[in-house]
Amino acid sequence: ITATTQYVAIAISGVCGTDTSGIVTLSLFPSAAVNAGADVTINQGANTTLTATGTGLGFLWSPGLTLNDSTIASPVASPTVTTTYTVVMQDVNGCYSVDSVVVNVILGSYNGVISNVLTPDGDGVNDAWYVENVLFYLDSDVKIYNEYGMEIYSAAPYKNDWKGTYNGNKLPDGTYYYVLKFKNSNLTLKGSINLISSSK
Repeated sequence: ITATTQYVAIAISGVCGTDTSGIVTLSLFPSAAVNAGADVTINQGANTTLTATGTGLGFLWSPGLTLNDSTIASPVASPTVTTTYTVVMQDVNGCYSVDSVVVNVILGSYNGVISNVLTPDGDGVNDAWYVENVLFYLDSDVKIYNEYGMEIYSAAPYKNDWKGTYNGNKLPDGTYYYVLKFKNSNLTLKGSINLISSSK
């Protein structure tokens, strides 16, 4: 239906007269849409205020981890990576409306610490080659080579998950070399990794 409408049922049986039911009214409530606002871009480390508009009983934003308050119309968002925030509003008729907004985060030039030691012995320390904060940089591209220049590992993006293997097999102890690139900034970092698989 496109407007509030009344219905009746009419019963006809053979030669008997017709009988009409009482009136049933179907009411059409106006939609109360919520608007999460326009997408925004911020630099890494900055924050921005989200603004939801709409007439309703309340708002609920998600994900709430990087918001100062997920239950208000205009929370402050402090994401560390590009994040899509969704807001849900309930109107006075109990209906729900949903909208979303994207906060794009521009990462600065990479300046984290890159480990040069790998000891994949299962003790929970240096079991995987660690690049600080690399999970925030979705444009990372890493390649690792042995001393003869043979590529033994590559990943784009890198997820701090290389444990000194090649084709599923453990590599011998020794020095390996990485080339770490960040496509969006044309930054290239190079260095060595000392692989020590067992204690001496």
